[in-house]
Amino acid sequence: MILSAVRGSAGVKIAAGFGGTALAITAVCVPFVAPGLKKHALPFIPATDIQLKNIKTALEKHGINRDLIDIGSGDGRITRMAAEMDKFPVSWGIEINRWLVYYSSVKSLLTGQSSSTR
Repeated sequence: MILSAVRGSAGVKIAAGFGGTALAITAVCVPFVAPGLKKHALPFIPATDIQLKNIKTALEKHGINRDLIDIGSGDGRITRMAAEMDKFPVSWGIEINRWLVYYSSVKSLLTGQSSSTR
């Protein structure tokens, strides 16, 4: 009788663990997938390493010391890259997906670039 109660409580704990993990994964993924379910979806496609290299080369050749504006900035890779270069006073990212804005803001805070990115 006691053994079956122990097995039952362990099973409940395991099921709760799996359920909680599935819920957490869903909560993290939904904000990134939800914009794709709109009538006119604008998908987020991150820049590849080759594209980032080409953009960095173009930015290095840019001679004017003014702010950078990245329209459709997504996760903010280009704005953070420009902030690392110290060539632009402020790097601005314009994005309509608020979850990507939150993500890029947190990423800028964690990398210490929040003063030079917006």
